[in-house]
Amino acid sequence: MKPGVGIGVIIEKDQKILIGKRIGKHGNGFYSIPGGMLEIGESFLDCAKREIFEETNLQIENAQFFCVTNNIETYINEGVHNISIILYCNSFAGNLKVMEPDKFIDFNWVNIENFADIPLPHFEGSELGIREYLVRKFSL
Repeated sequence: MKPGVGIGVIIEKDQKILIGKRIGKHGNGFYSIPGGMLEIGESFLDCAKREIFEETNLQIENAQFFCVTNNIETYINEGVHNISIILYCNSFAGNLKVMEPDKFIDFNWVNIENFADIPLPHFEGSELGIREYLVRKFSL
């Protein structure tokens, strides 16, 4: 069995990022940026646009590659090994709405100024992406 590839998007608005609380069989009760699994033949950007719209009703614009995470802790704890491709976006259209209530309880704009602001428990790929976001944000 080989690792899967997930796509997550850090969506920023007014110095806050969009974070949801997951429900379901994988990551139940954990917080996470929105995203999902890459389909065969799909580009990272196309996957990001599809998943974000399916989950949040937002149409992202100008999303850019941000970082890659190798989610070993999730493999150790749950037996699921994914590589996460994280994109960053600060431009979108639409009204935020939970579109998949079987996967997310809600979404909120969260002000994250340091590692202690990351809501816990947090989905590994998302947390690693947010940590990189903070490092870059405050090292400029």
